[in-house]
Amino acid sequence: HADAEVQVRLAHRVKGATQHTVLSLLLRMDGTPEPAWVSPLAKGVALAHGKKIVQVGGVKPNTPTALGSVDVKELLNEVVHMPSWFRYDGSWTTPPCEEEVTWYVSRQSRGISAPNLDLLSAVEGRNDRPTQATNGRTVSLVVPRVPK
Repeated sequence: HADAEVQVRLAHRVKGATQHTVLSLLLRMDGTPEPAWVSPLAKGVALAHGKKIVQVGGVKPNTPTALGSVDVKELLNEVVHMPSWFRYDGSWTTPPCEEEVTWYVSRQSRGISAPNLDLLSAVEGRNDRPTQATNGRTVSLVVPRVPK
């Protein structure tokens, strides 16, 4: 999935433990509809890093009305209903790239619009780590049971 434009990560660690679990949702500019939580997330990240947000429609920029808020319930619903994941034991993708991270990477991607990709790129630019060799790691396909 190295061709995803954006990776949204939800990280979890039990207090006092060294092991981390990361759920990684992939976003692409491929015509797939953009989930409603992407735009407020992109705007919030940009504002948190001191970026100015241009006016959206008739709404004054850089106001809570313009930004909205990320609906965490909607984001988690997206995670719960993702049909399949790749799972592997690896490391963080940023230095010092420590081990002890269990990754769950979405097999299917969701959409992102060009304006929201531009907002996120203005904050970080390209910060992806080169694809790493598996080094004997097992990559599993996980197909969870979806709660009804």
